[in-house]
Amino acid sequence: MSEPLQRGKRAFDADAVGDWNREDLDCKVARIKTNMAVADATAAITTARIDLLDDDNVTLFTDAAANTALRDECLQTCAEQNKEIETSRVEIDETHEAIVINYILKHAQHGTHGSITSAGSKRRVLLFGKPYYWTWPPAVPIGAVPALKGLLERHNLDWCNSVLANVYDEEASKIAPHMDATRGLTSEGRVATLSLAIRAQDRKPLLPGALPPKLADLVFTEPGRGERSELLYHGRVVEFDAFDEERRLRKHGIKKTLRPRISLTCRELA
Repeated sequence: MSEPLQRGKRAFDADAVGDWNREDLDCKVARIKTNMAVADATAAITTARIDLLDDDNVTLFTDAAANTALRDECLQTCAEQNKEIETSRVEIDETHEAIVINYILKHAQHGTHGSITSAGSKRRVLLFGKPYYWTWPPAVPIGAVPALKGLLERHNLDWCNSVLANVYDEEASKIAPHMDATRGLTSEGRVATLSLAIRAQDRKPLLPGALPPKLADLVFTEPGRGERSELLYHGRVVEFDAFDEERRLRKHGIKKTLRPRISLTCRELA
């Protein structure tokens, strides 16, 4: 079990986080990328053979049936290699998630901002890149965790230069309704939050074609409009405009944690 999850009384069984040997995981990514490169090269060579077979000026065999059989074989090879490449991409994504989750669980602490602390909300934080709001713990360069860059790219979040990780690993972990601080944000005010399930069994759908298990609700509250909830599950990204939230006095928060979760909130700071 990961050491941070042994601290105090936890409302969840978090022993299914996974095997987090950083060097083993890094080696796994390198091995998968090598396999992908081989599969990609094989697919490229096979595609070239198909193009050659489709060239009316080239005849590899005098027997048309032999040409057709070879073409079918090449098409099958391409399909198999492309499937292998896609499987490898999924493996890399899952390994990046494992590295990032492990790193955050190991290094996250109760955040402080003057007299304000995240301890009362049963929440720990960790900053990557340009620091946002919290003055403790100190921010970690995004490049210090290469897997984080890979994870951000996978979810089209590599535009950000500031990532705030929040660890919700108790049932009582929450964040009160609030509007994000807009000072320091670029003119777009874009904010995006990616949810990651801490437990491995919460990252997969329970049934084929279904969504992964619900981790929490992100609740938006706007004067005169009431509440609106966004379902959070592993891999879900929720975006909003912080300047628009400020103009509309719309707040957002997490009332309760249903399953252990890490949120990565991405911003671009000037």
